[in-house]
Amino acid sequence: MSRQHIPRGCRKNYIPGLNKESSKTKAKYEELFKHNPFSEETIKEGEKLSQLLHAEKNRKWHETIENIDMPKNSKKAWRFMKKLNGDPTAQVSYINVNANQVASELLRNGKPNTKIKKKERLKGIETQNVIISRTTSLWKN
Repeated sequence: MSRQHIPRGCRKNYIPGLNKESSKTKAKYEELFKHNPFSEETIKEGEKLSQLLHAEKNRKWHETIENIDMPKNSKKAWRFMKKLNGDPTAQVSYINVNANQVASELLRNGKPNTKIKKKERLKGIETQNVIISRTTSLWKN
């Protein structure tokens, strides 16, 4: 399951806020960067690309904030606020247990020393059948 999704930090081609207009600017910036990365034109194009990406992120942020309706969908709103807060709700603790410790615990707690005999279990069932047969015979008479 985890191999089906690519984490955002590992994506090669993903840029948040990249739309059609900014993708054209990005292509122009990459072309200028290949020829001369330190020219005035390259720097201006890079700043323009940065501003376009920032504007798109800002637009998306405002859209998200405006669409949150606390009375209608409070679960979504609280989940969003928790994401903004950044505080984890539960501390993650790692338990250092190896396979040998698990196996020894299973051997220690796995099987009881005393076994229940089959005859004792069957005696209880037979007495119930006798009681049931006696009561049914009383009803027949």
